[in-house]
Amino acid sequence: MEIYPIIVSLILGLNTLGSSNAAEITCELKNVKYGIENITPEGKTFFRAGETVRITCSERFLLLFTKESTKTFHCLNDGEWDSRPTCVDIRCEIPRDGRLFYPSDSFYGEMKLDVKRYYRCLTGYRQTAEMATCTRDGWKPDPLCADITCEAPNIPNAKIVSRERTKYDVSSRIEYKCNPGFEPEQLIQITCNSAGEWINKQDCVEKEGSCITPILENGYIERNPPTEDSIFYSCNTGYKTFSGNWWGVATCNNGRWSNEPQCILDEEGCVRPPKVENAVIISKPQEWYSYGSHVIYRCRRLFTIKGNNRVSCHNTGWDEAPKCEGSICPPPPLIKDGDYIIEDKKDEVITKVSYSCQSYYVLKEPKKHYSCRDGIWDTPPKCLKPCKLTPMIYMEYNLQPVQDNYIRHSDEEIQLDCKKGWNAGGVRRLDYVMGTCSDGKITIKKKCDTKEIFG
Repeated sequence: MEIYPIIVSLILGLNTLGSSNAAEITCELKNVKYGIENITPEGKTFFRAGETVRITCSERFLLLFTKESTKTFHCLNDGEWDSRPTCVDIRCEIPRDGRLFYPSDSFYGEMKLDVKRYYRCLTGYRQTAEMATCTRDGWKPDPLCADITCEAPNIPNAKIVSRERTKYDVSSRIEYKCNPGFEPEQLIQITCNSAGEWINKQDCVEKEGSCITPILENGYIERNPPTEDSIFYSCNTGYKTFSGNWWGVATCNNGRWSNEPQCILDEEGCVRPPKVENAVIISKPQEWYSYGSHVIYRCRRLFTIKGNNRVSCHNTGWDEAPKCEGSICPPPPLIKDGDYIIEDKKDEVITKVSYSCQSYYVLKEPKKHYSCRDGIWDTPPKCLKPCKLTPMIYMEYNLQPVQDNYIRHSDEEIQLDCKKGWNAGGVRRLDYVMGTCSDGKITIKKKCDTKEIFG
């Protein structure tokens, strides 16, 4: 019997057994202590493929790359966890919100949980708090800056004649009219200002007198003076009174008219074309329009017609009338990394502005003023980005740090000083190099690559 093959077989068997056992432990929890509140199962360090561990972070921590504080991790066949079981401090990044204007150094340093920062919103947006607070769910309040709008106005004893909405943007205008029996009688126009309030608002107050003169459609009322107890009314061509007579009378009794003045159709056809705000009818006016006849509308200056300007009479009445949309100036356009300054207004509507950029940003092709003409704003300028000098740039070029590590965009070369004890070499041994900053991109032509030797 040969002993050597048996020994070889035993050694191979042991190696195979050892390899099999080693392969069963594929994942390891290494120094998972920072920010941990609980690990289940507790005290276990090595995990086979398919096994899991549940980790709960402490109150001021979250799991890496998540917004969660508790999660189950799975050990995979390749000896790696399906994601890293690590708890990290809750931090908030600088808010990326185009409605925010960052004053210099407003957001700086480590922004951990409960850290507060002052901030300001761009013109045209409402600041929802004095300070922004870093929370587990990011910066609060959310949003930091809200759109400024006006709620639909509640005007007692009046009716809005413009298109009604639940919210209105800044510079929106609406018109309303007081109900019959209330004054003023003319249309009232109000505007939503930059504070989210309606301006030029008027109350509708009840008229004096025993009975209020009613409104009669398709007819007219004679009451002179307005305090008389009786009114006489007649109807337009094509209409007649409800009684069938060409004229009617109503008497005031205890604050009420004895009968409601009313005009009804007398013959086939159409009367009085639809009224269109800010438009005139340029075709020949008539008192009565037969079926198939038409009128033509034209908008007043600075208004644009929407719809068919030719409106015909049918047995169902008039076609849908067009609308005249005004060229009222919208809010000024906002620019990235900058804000506008109001230079002029007309009836609380902004008509002229100038622009400025945040700290270290520079206006490209600045004009003194930007105006709104016929509802269209001049094209606003752009804020050119500054260049940031990073530790890597300082180290690579041996430069002396500059204030706040930022340099502004410039069409000319910028002098950058060498770090003490270094120069740019060459015959002159300059202690500075020249570079350019173009909209956030920095170019440095030469390095401070020669160290001075003092004898």
